[in-house]
Amino acid sequence: MSVSITVSGLAGELCTLRAGKDWTLRQVKDSIEEATTIPRACQQLLWKRQVLADDLQCLRCLGSGNLDLSLLQRSPAQAQLLHSLQHARQHRAGLLLYAAAEKGVTFDKEIILAAVQNDPDILDDLEPGWKADRDVVAMSIQQTGSALQHAAAEMRGDRELVLKAVRQDGDALQYASDVINQTTTPSEALERGIVMKAVGMDGLLLKFASQRLQADPEVVAQAIQQSGDALQYASLALRSDPTLVATAVKQCPHVYLLATGAAGAGKDLAVEALRGNGELLQHISGPLRSSKEVVLAAVSSKGAALQHASRHLRADREVVLTSVRSDCRALEYAAAELKAGSDREIMMEAVAQDGGMLMYASGTLRNLTGASSSDTFCPSVVSRRISGTESFCFCALASTLEPSRSFMKFLILLLWPLLASGLRRKPQGRSGVFVHLFEWSWPDVARECEDWLGPKGFSAVQVSPPTEHIQGHEWWTRYQPVTYNLTSRSGDEKEFASMVKRCRKANVQVYVDAVLNHCAANKGTSISGNIYGGRKTPIFSPEDFHHIPGDTSGNCGVSNFADIHNVQFCDLQGLPDLCTECEGVQSKIAAYLSQLVELGVAGVRLDAAKHIPKADLAKIFDKVKDGNKLLKYAEVSKATTTDVVTEELYVDLVDVIEFNYYPQLDQGIAESGRMSNLESLGGAPDLVPGSSAVVFVDNHDTQRSKDSSNAAKLTYKSGRLYQLASAFMLAHPYGYPQIMSSFHFSDYDQGPPSVSVHKEDGDLRCGEFQPWVCEHRWAGIANMVAWRHTAGDSPITHFTALSEDTVSFCRGSVACIAFNRQESDEWVVSLDLPLDPGDYCDVASSDGVGCPVIKVDSEKTAKITVPAQGFVAIHAGARKKSPPKDDDSDVSEVQLRARPAHPPKGVFSISAGGAYQEW
Repeated sequence: MSVSITVSGLAGELCTLRAGKDWTLRQVKDSIEEATTIPRACQQLLWKRQVLADDLQCLRCLGSGNLDLSLLQRSPAQAQLLHSLQHARQHRAGLLLYAAAEKGVTFDKEIILAAVQNDPDILDDLEPGWKADRDVVAMSIQQTGSALQHAAAEMRGDRELVLKAVRQDGDALQYASDVINQTTTPSEALERGIVMKAVGMDGLLLKFASQRLQADPEVVAQAIQQSGDALQYASLALRSDPTLVATAVKQCPHVYLLATGAAGAGKDLAVEALRGNGELLQHISGPLRSSKEVVLAAVSSKGAALQHASRHLRADREVVLTSVRSDCRALEYAAAELKAGSDREIMMEAVAQDGGMLMYASGTLRNLTGASSSDTFCPSVVSRRISGTESFCFCALASTLEPSRSFMKFLILLLWPLLASGLRRKPQGRSGVFVHLFEWSWPDVARECEDWLGPKGFSAVQVSPPTEHIQGHEWWTRYQPVTYNLTSRSGDEKEFASMVKRCRKANVQVYVDAVLNHCAANKGTSISGNIYGGRKTPIFSPEDFHHIPGDTSGNCGVSNFADIHNVQFCDLQGLPDLCTECEGVQSKIAAYLSQLVELGVAGVRLDAAKHIPKADLAKIFDKVKDGNKLLKYAEVSKATTTDVVTEELYVDLVDVIEFNYYPQLDQGIAESGRMSNLESLGGAPDLVPGSSAVVFVDNHDTQRSKDSSNAAKLTYKSGRLYQLASAFMLAHPYGYPQIMSSFHFSDYDQGPPSVSVHKEDGDLRCGEFQPWVCEHRWAGIANMVAWRHTAGDSPITHFTALSEDTVSFCRGSVACIAFNRQESDEWVVSLDLPLDPGDYCDVASSDGVGCPVIKVDSEKTAKITVPAQGFVAIHAGARKKSPPKDDDSDVSEVQLRARPAHPPKGVFSISAGGAYQEW
């Protein structure tokens, strides 16, 4: 079946065609070109004043019967512009339009449609008429829903457009016109559908809904299921709904403060909230602060919450002891009779955490040593009793007496090892764990956040530098930036932004590896086609780099680490050193970091930070919008023993990557007979405080280093010993641990695999015979993340080294672990543990259904078998719930043979619990 098409121009009819109903517009234009010699690229066809886009698939959608089309002829310049827009890299439309406008080229609708398809944010820069064009706005929001913010008011009030925008990006709801939010017309169902879709993606978008929908129970329920914080935008009536409030509190304990009426007065809800955030006790009503159940929930979460309890509960021994176990400093808020330090158990609990709590010890406890006035200052008496269980009393005793100077010197020397040990065990680190997904693509990172990192409890993911870099497949090309455009081997800006958003939704923060010290060396073309070289890039001129006085074409090279000027003003390995003290350079770096913050990035690794003066970094951070939201941790590596730039110079400004840590851990694990030395890990004088340290077993540099002085002894190639070291790092409270996730490599320069980590069918390319290693998915590493979360800020207790290669310890009364470094022998041992009696999963092997069980008997003893070069780990967050068997009469005699905790081999098999089960 054919149709007659009449084509007319401004001067009249141009031609008549016979076309099939299934012809595409491209075929029609080809026929017009043959009949009129007007090039297809120069044709703009209109039907009933509607521009026909080139992607029109068939004429049938224009109706039945003959067609009358109008043709507007483009100039060659317009045709060239349209072609460039249709084939340009993403987000280049602005430059192309600007260049064309400079040459006097005018823009028709098809050009504008191609422009917003290439870069939807260009809508913000268009003339008002285009912002009010429905087709242009529809094309923009088809690319990104947030483009709705740039549309004209009448378009932001168009329900169909708003719904499309929200479906693409829930955040677009906030840009909808008030017409959407205030209407009470029959279109309310569409409005409700828009809001339901939006809050299902981001509950906090309830803020932008109408008051009517903020009072809609179903809408509010949808919002708080996605984010408990959404309760703050619900109507007053719904904030008193017990079911809705309980749902919100389970996700975000602090929203309990928003509850009203009966919901806010309920004890059960208060207990639920306080278990998650004990600090809320100060805001709870007086009657509830007098409830022992409520206060116990608060102080078990936050010991210092004791200060907000009622007077009689601050005198309650159980409440005070629970508080002190959570935080020894809570003793300060106990009632006078308990604060006086006469209760031995409470005082011992406090002193075990912090020797400074000895100030509260009573005279009664001091006299437990039996010291008389005649032997008070006798060194032999002190020496004899300092090794006993009452040794803590001597610290308080010494503070109340006036001994001779010689005795004080002796006492200090005698007590120093004990005090140093106490200081080492004082909680310094963080309970979180982050992973470096080295050279992963943005879609792979996003999916990993959703499928693994979020469910497993990882606090953050560090990604490779996202900026435009030089060409080449080597891994180090990422560390030679050309511009701060977010286009890299891992993906473009749109994919990066999507990744950050998806990870945040999965409760995983994103840290970016930021290269700020230098730019690309030599000459060439970037992966985006930008030219660089001669100490010049598209964003920096030669004057923006440090250079030889009077000669911007060259600079000195870093060669003397004992010379601070050489380290911080010369080129590192031939890479042009940015003038970070220059105002213009600082502003451009700050703009880049501000963009990261705006996209939702939570932290930055400062690559080569030792080569940037601290004062320059401080000025840059001051210019970053909302820069205080960023966690900043600096790479201040150790090059020589005479380094003049050390990590101590930076700790008052940023956290630092502690390069003195992994050699100590390596020595304890890599070498047989040294594991017991790790009791003092974190206490060495060359380490920064744990609260300022990022620690690791290996990273992308040390696992490749050719310098034996800083090369990691343990990498994924070390097998079980690497997993053993990683588990020890995660179990120890010092620092903020970073897990490395590598790809297999055989030479220094080798770049990442050319295939993705995630297959389309859901399988992974991870493992011994796959291109990606994925150490963070090894059961013995991944399951220790939850172990560390459970341990929280609890100090190390029950440290036992029964040999040089067998070590065990606990963190408070909630998590315990045993390590066996022996080459081939199992370690069978009975351990006295502070855990509650019951069955626990050995998370070193699995945390899923059917996990190996460790039984802690009524005497708090467990008999375990630790495999060679393996470990056994249990914690209160992984209790086995199945009831005991009738014949389990003697739990203490039950022996468990734990499966070896070693790196995976073979095909991946993931259990319902998320741990590797079969190899």
